[in-house]
Parts: sequence; C-alpha cells; structure tokens
Amino acid sequence: MRKQSKIIKFASVIVLSLALVSCAKNIPVTPITGVAAFTGRALIGVSDADMINTAYADGKLGNRSGLKDTMTFVPLPLNPENSNMQTISTPNSVISWPQIVDVSKDGAYAFVVETKGTPPQETKQFDDVYSGFPDGSLLTVVSLRNKLQVTDQKKIGLNPSAIMVSPNKNLLAITTDGDGRELCLVGFANGQVENIYPFHIPTYKNEHFRGGARSVAWHPSGNYIALNIGDREVAFYKIVYNEKGVPQKIEPFGNKITTGKYLTMGSFTPDGNFFLISDVAWGDSQLSYLFNPRGTLTSIAFGEKTKYHCIVSRKEVGYSPEGFAMSPDGKLVVTVNINRTYLPSIFPATVWPYRERSSLTLLTFDRETGRIKVIAEYGFDGLLPENATFDASGKNLAVAIYHNREEKPREGFIEFWNVTKKDNYALERTGYKIPCMRGIHDLVLVP
Repeated sequence: MRKQSKIIKFASVIVLSLALVSCAKNIPVTPITGVAAFTGRALIGVSDADMINTAYADGKLGNRSGLKDTMTFVPLPLNPENSNMQTISTPNSVISWPQIVDVSKDGAYAFVVETKGTPPQETKQFDDVYSGFPDGSLLTVVSLRNKLQVTDQKKIGLNPSAIMVSPNKNLLAITTDGDGRELCLVGFANGQVENIYPFHIPTYKNEHFRGGARSVAWHPSGNYIALNIGDREVAFYKIVYNEKGVPQKIEPFGNKITTGKYLTMGSFTPDGNFFLISDVAWGDSQLSYLFNPRGTLTSIAFGEKTKYHCIVSRKEVGYSPEGFAMSPDGKLVVTVNINRTYLPSIFPATVWPYRERSSLTLLTFDRETGRIKVIAEYGFDGLLPENATFDASGKNLAVAIYHNREEKPREGFIEFWNVTKKDNYALERTGYKIPCMRGIHDLVLVP
C-alpha cells in the first residue's frame, strides 16, 4: 500500500459534520454458509510485521516486540483440521502494491522483494511512513522443497517494488527506484540469482505521485511486459532476446494508456488479449483518502499485431481496491477492497463511512470482448486486505487480512471463500481462517 501519513490531521470541523451525517455507510458482513476448500500444490503469503494498518494515517507503528517479517507456506489441498503450515523469516514491506512475491514455474522456489527496510526497534512512530522507513534493497530466494530454506539473498536495487516470474524462462522482472534500473530482468537457476540485466524506463514525477515503474506483469508469451508508470499510465514493452535467450534490450510497444487516478497492480488475461489494472482513486490531495470515490477495474485490449492498445471496459468496484484475483480460466475477477480501514480508532475517524470493514467485489469477464460486469459486493471483518488468489480449480478464493481491529494486533489471517453458481456466480463465505504473522498483505498460489 502506498499512502501519505497524517491523514487525520486534515479532517477539520467542516468535514466532521459530513462524517456524522454519513456514519451509517458501512457494508454489512456476509453470513457464513460454506465449507472451506482450496486446491493446488501450496499457498504462500508474506507478512510485514513492522507496522499496523493505521500507521498510514497516524504514523504509529504499533508494538513490534518479537515480530519479524514472515513467509507462510500452506501445503494443499487445504486441511481445515490442520493447516500444516510452515514459516520462515523473509524481509518484505507493505509499502508497495501487492506484487512482491512470486514462485518459479516448477514450484520449487519463491522470490520476495523488500520495498522498504526494517526500522530500529526503538522507533515507535514516523511523520510519514513512506519517507520514514529505511530504503529496501533485497531479493530473497526461498526453497519450497521439504523444509523452507533461504538459498540466496542479494541486493537487487533501490526499493524494489514488484516482482513477477516469466511464464517461459528462468527470469524475474523486478521494478526498482534506481535510476537506470527502473526494470531489472534477473536470471536464476537452482535457487541462486545469476545475471542481473538493468534497463532504463523513461518516467516522470510530480508533487503527489512517484515516478518509476510501480508494478509489472508478463504477457503469457514471455515477449512483452506491462508496467504501471508513476501510478498514472500503463506502458507496454517488448523484450528483445539474443540467440541464447538472454535479454538484450527492451523497446516501447505501441501506445501508452493514461487512465484512472491512482493505478496499482495489473495482470494479463490467460490468453494475453487483455490487460486488467486496478485503480484506488485516491487522488492528489491527502483529503482524498477521506473522500475518495469508489475504485475501478479497467480492461485494456492488448494489440499484439497492431501495436494499438485501448480501454474497452471500466467498472466501479469497492473503495481502495489495491489487489485483485483472476480465475485460471479468466472468466471471473475479484477485487479486494480495503475501503477506509486504514483510519484509526479516534474521533472523527471512528464514524467515518466505510472504515468499519472490508469487502470483495465479484465480476465476470468476457474473454471475447474484454467487457467486465459487476455481480455483487461482499463485506467481511478484517483490516487492510490487499490481495487474494483463486485456487487451481477456480472454485475457491483465499484473501489476505492484515490483522483484526484490536489494541495490540499480533496476528494476520488468510480467509477462505467459495465460488458458487446457480443462476449466476456468487461468493460464499466459509469463515475459515488460518492465523499467521501480523501484516499479511500478499498471496500467491503454487498451482
């Protein structure tokens, strides 16, 4: 998540009256009706233990004694009687979009980037968490065979913010803040980082938005990538390889797409014909985190033959949808809506609309036209959920919950939902949760 701190100090007496008028606007909790199931080889989650959810608003990190950034490994199929999960310390940061972990295509290794570092234990508060936290740099490789084990850890660049494994090569795409290293393509083999190929991506900065490439997605062919540029634009690039398959250069591929107010992560559809990206719609001012409209999901047609890309569909979803999940067949999408659960338990934030709980928005996707359609929104307790993933069957969903609303949170949760279909698709809440380290903010499936 990327937000400015000290949001609450901007809530004046004038806006207080507006909050009191609209305090009843909170989505209801979805009832529990299903039985948990989840298929695949494994489910992986990463937790940032360095701050609680409301640090974005007031800069207070919360009690960190005995807590460490953690990877959680849950073997599948899911066993609700005993999750048999494993954990390992893995540096990572929630001060990013939820795209900081991925797995090799053979399921043998996981890769995690550290967007921000860990502050000294004596640090209790920052004026602004984004500028206050120390810079991050690390890429950590974890073996998933038998017992979890770190097999390599290297400095990859300044504040690496996103990572994705190539669909057909042992190659990672990583975005960083380093000048001339906005995109790094990184080779790996046998659990070790090999060659690093840095590339410059022309970007821009302004007063409110970061420059650089903020998230990355591979096209299924492995020949193209899509980048979120400065949280405002989508740009496509072609990767040029030599005869040995080594990346030599990257070339702009077709037109850029300027869309939305504050873009986050994106993903190509399984056939590569469309690119979807979420927009949290926070706007330029800090007050926009109090008065932000609903976010959106946008579908962009990718013109592999024409080099012309265009928006074909955009739909409103919940508030602050940082991450989303797409079913393996590309027919369903679920956005994960933080709403305004980043606001602390102080007045007037306690009566602010959509602060109380989070939600999921279920959408259908037309694989021929690229059109998206909203089916329904589902509320649930739990704060700052940033991402979710479907299982291998596409019939079940796992959602990352940063932590619950409590005075000294020490646990986060993975909550499980089902997909049902009678007359139409629907989500069914099972209520089953796996407790893990506080601050879980990203999930990835080993299919």
